[in-house]
Amino acid sequence: MLNKFNAGANLKTMMNVREEILKIVKYQSKVTLQNMLMKIPDREIAVSIMALEDREKELFFSLLSPAKVLRLKEELQYQEKLDIRHDRYLKIVNKFLSYFEPGKKQFKNQSYIRPKRPG
Repeated sequence: MLNKFNAGANLKTMMNVREEILKIVKYQSKVTLQNMLMKIPDREIAVSIMALEDREKELFFSLLSPAKVLRLKEELQYQEKLDIRHDRYLKIVNKFLSYFEPGKKQFKNQSYIRPKRPG
């Protein structure tokens, strides 16, 4: 099922994102993956896994603590209501994927989504 963001996005890109995330889940050891995901900001994970189908999200969630899963589900609900520009989405996903590149250690808290100021 496509949400509001996916419907306007380049489907090929969404499929590539989905495939890359599923590769990470498949080829990383469970412990390493859990440790890395606990350090990545919830917003970056939530935006990145928007491309996954519900059953794939559940597989992803099975690797995490119940508290982290709850936060991610809340963040997903919030992010799915937003109209995220495709270039911004790709920037966030590329940042998320970069955490899993061998030899890279870049765990800084930063977010690329800023709320619009009224007025």
